[in-house]
Amino acid sequence: MRLLVTGASGFLGRNFLLSLDPSWTVDAVYLKDNNFPGFLTQSGLQHVSLHRCDLSDAEQVRALADVLPKRFDTILYLAADPAPVTSKADPAAVSMSGPIGFTTLLSSVHSDRLVYLSSGAVYEGLCGEVGPQLSVAPCLPYAVSKLACEACIPSFRDTGYVGGYVTLRLFAAYGRFEAPRRLSTRLVRWAAGGAREAFEIHGDGRNLIDMMYVSDVVRGIKKVIASEVSDEVVDFATGKPLSINDFVQRSAEILGVQGAPVRHVGEAAGYQEFVASSRRMEKLFDFRPEIPLEQGLLELKEHLITADNSQ
Repeated sequence: MRLLVTGASGFLGRNFLLSLDPSWTVDAVYLKDNNFPGFLTQSGLQHVSLHRCDLSDAEQVRALADVLPKRFDTILYLAADPAPVTSKADPAAVSMSGPIGFTTLLSSVHSDRLVYLSSGAVYEGLCGEVGPQLSVAPCLPYAVSKLACEACIPSFRDTGYVGGYVTLRLFAAYGRFEAPRRLSTRLVRWAAGGAREAFEIHGDGRNLIDMMYVSDVVRGIKKVIASEVSDEVVDFATGKPLSINDFVQRSAEILGVQGAPVRHVGEAAGYQEFVASSRRMEKLFDFRPEIPLEQGLLELKEHLITADNSQ
């Protein structure tokens, strides 16, 4: 397997690379994380070739293409624009930078298969059960960028740049290597510190979140890569969301904090009132999330303890 992974230094990318068979030949693209080369060395990932590139810069992407093979078995596109919470600050740049880098790369490096990680955020503004059959018109710049990339893919399929594709609309993931600002890590840190102050929730906390543990996410992506299913857009979710308020309270109990005090501040970056089904993911790829919240949070806690002790 010859694989190209973009966004490789992100938390999904790191977990994915660690899960791969060493017989795979992998080219990994990253940008800002200066610790990433050391991570590869310490993890024994000698089969991974590293490339630093700003995918929003068309010239850098073309230069990258010059040193890569002209065709891969699979391109796994994990690279993403700034998180939804920050994407409102510069909507024009966010909405354009993602599609520019994405289309420039696909124009320069071809693959037999493309797996594109999109987002459940494209359903912004809808309520109730959603799915790829629905028309969507998100306003959040992050979601607009994801949807624009999705819309480009069929043309690359038709012209032969991509042999086939699967677009996965991931709702939310958590686990080791995630950014400190992420909800689950903040909860673990807060509980470990004795929960002395109320836990801050942006907005009223009634919006929904569908969290999947990172090992399940990686396992699902690998099933997609290994399958022969093609030209599909699929929701990638547990199908069992909780409100933010309920998620915080349940997580606090798992982490040993009873009756967790919370404080609602400001507004949520996006307000999710929609629910995805996991049925098509199961039908097409024989994939079902297996890791319960209790196990996932405690594994994340152990990872953070280990990381703290190693510093």
